[in-house]
Amino acid sequence: LRLGMTTPPYVLAHLEAVAAFLRHPNVFALAHVPVQSGSDAVLLGRDRMDREYTRADFETVVRTLRGVAEGSSSDDDHHQSSYPEDAAALAAMPTIMTDVICGFPGETEADFDQTIELVDSLELATCNVSQFYARPGTPAARMRPRVPTGVVKARSRRLTRLLDAMHPYAALSGATLRCHARDELADGAARLVAHTKNYVKVLVAFDRRLVGAHFDATVTAVHRWHVDAEVQRVVLEADADRRPALAAALERLDHVLVTQRRRPRRDGEQSSCRDASSTTTTTTTVPHAASPPQVATKPERRLESQEETAATAAEEAQKRPWLVVLGMTLGVLGVVLATSGVAFLSASLCGLSFDDLHGALVGPILLAR
Repeated sequence: LRLGMTTPPYVLAHLEAVAAFLRHPNVFALAHVPVQSGSDAVLLGRDRMDREYTRADFETVVRTLRGVAEGSSSDDDHHQSSYPEDAAALAAMPTIMTDVICGFPGETEADFDQTIELVDSLELATCNVSQFYARPGTPAARMRPRVPTGVVKARSRRLTRLLDAMHPYAALSGATLRCHARDELADGAARLVAHTKNYVKVLVAFDRRLVGAHFDATVTAVHRWHVDAEVQRVVLEADADRRPALAAALERLDHVLVTQRRRPRRDGEQSSCRDASSTTTTTTTVPHAASPPQVATKPERRLESQEETAATAAEEAQKRPWLVVLGMTLGVLGVVLATSGVAFLSASLCGLSFDDLHGALVGPILLAR
């Protein structure tokens, strides 16, 4: 099980129960608690976000769920890492995911500095960064003053750079982790996506028998957003006969693999992940591992579709140039007809005759010729 997105006031009201829930062996130790801003002026203002929690409330939620004592991180020592240097302790610490809105109406530079400091001090490495958008019909769409678009983008880039510089999984290098895999694929189905108890993303070599299984894997490489690992042993085999949901997931996966296998792979084509280093090749020690079919990830398929569409349009234009000429002619004719219609309507309203209008339109053309 995985806990869905919640809010700081709700977690505060059930803090110990939520912490105990995340410790359950069959529950991912992941909590998605959006903070949106690190400034109380932005959070509490009636003409701002008008939230029901403060920055201190959010900090209490994070430290309690992580099992960190209050006051263990002071402002004078906020550069000390919030992540344990011991792999076992890091693998056991719940992951806190959050959201931040950059450039909310009325947000000052000082307000945003507080957001940066909050994310930095708590090392909220799993953070969704968004730029404020005035969605029509919402109270925020009517709020003033608006933050200039250029400033909003600059703040978003600044926060993104901070997040990209974090290394939350550094202590996991060489560690053996207990993982659970579902039917999510990566690198063109060359690798299977698994997660640890605290939802660290682990990529292992694809083997259909690992889908729905629990296994131990040793980390071979650490990246910003995931780790690479080699499977050491299967702890709990996937039993599709006793798990209807797993059987349905495997059926969907087989359909995707068969469909994608028919797609020819282009010369030099490479799959992509969030960072370039994530394309590192890994192998699994599970015997008789199935050879992974070559499929494209969603970004690849979207890019290829756009390229193929543009190429097809260019080819058609070269094969049938008369279509281009016909299209341009029809466009010009449409403009002429529309202009003539407006002219005749105006003439009729002004009481001019057809001859007068004809002379006014054709005379200058003949004179120009």
